[in-house]
Amino acid sequence: MRAPRHRINVALWSFFAVLTVTHLSLGMATAMLALRAEAWPTVQGRITSSAIGTGCGRGTGPRPDIRYEYGYQGAQYKSDRIALDTQFCGFFGADTEIVSQYSPGQMVWVHVNPKKPCQSALMVGTVQAITIRSLALSALFLSLCAYWLVKTWRRRRRC
Repeated sequence: MRAPRHRINVALWSFFAVLTVTHLSLGMATAMLALRAEAWPTVQGRITSSAIGTGCGRGTGPRPDIRYEYGYQGAQYKSDRIALDTQFCGFFGADTEIVSQYSPGQMVWVHVNPKKPCQSALMVGTVQAITIRSLALSALFLSLCAYWLVKTWRRRRRC
């Protein structure tokens, strides 16, 4: 009876560990992209709308809805990407703070990916606090998974 429970524990904690490693990998990749984007060329853009929207993905929380347009190498683009490493979804307070920084008609500097000019952002060069907290929590949870996996294996070896 003990062997099936051991396998379930190992499978469950292994599954959580894989999910956490995946989340950490994606988070680190987007954080690195946000840092590298500081070297992207900047062009003048114009804020076309600035409001607090609702819903990110399937959620209904508030989010800053900043839309802007810019030109790069003779082509015109539109975007709503504020930062590359987060969308500020559902973070009360962050939405109003960001919306207050941008008003319709305001001229802004837009960082443009030279390899994909449709990819742009207004805030680059730093990793947002939201991303840092998410990565820290993921690292903590991965440590917890590793602890329980080791504990489960040790318990199994004693029997």
